[in-house]
Amino acid sequence: MLTGPRLRLLRLRAWLALGRHDAARAEVEAMAREPSPDPAWLPYMAEWAYEANQLDLCRRWLGQLPATLLSDKLQPVVRYWTRA
Repeated sequence: MLTGPRLRLLRLRAWLALGRHDAARAEVEAMAREPSPDPAWLPYMAEWAYEANQLDLCRRWLGQLPATLLSDKLQPVVRYWTRA
């Protein structure tokens, strides 16, 4: 059974896929209040931020992604977005 962080991530992914940015925002805000957000959340939080034109948040969350989560295809994207 999904609970806690996994359920929060599933809900965020569903809201993003459905284009329900208002509902996704509520999930992102709750995730951002966590003392240390789960790194698996960060790409989806960044996706929401990009779609909401919150580019500073997008940049910050992409910059927090651990290198171990970055595929070869994603590394250039993260480098682009995290340059000052």
